Amino acid sequence: MPPAGPASAPARVVRAAPYLLVPDVAAAAAYYQKVFGFEREYAAGDPPVFAIYARDGHPVMFRRAPDPARITPVERQGGT
Repeated sequence: MPPAGPASAPARVVRAAPYLLVPDVAAAAAYYQKVFGFEREYAAGDPPVFAIYARDGHPVMFRRAPDPARITPVERQGGT
């Protein structure tokens, strides 16, 4: 990337899509739909193993974790 000159505008983030590993894609998607008002854009599998839900142009992706027992809150990993 070339160095920014005096007339350059700073780069900005215009879109991000969180990618969440979950034990149950259908349950996570239903929660986001009911509580936060997200709508389904895409789902794969029956039951779903991957889905994209969005609200106001902001997507969230859900992927079924291969081993749900390995999903732990950050607090249990020593984080806050």
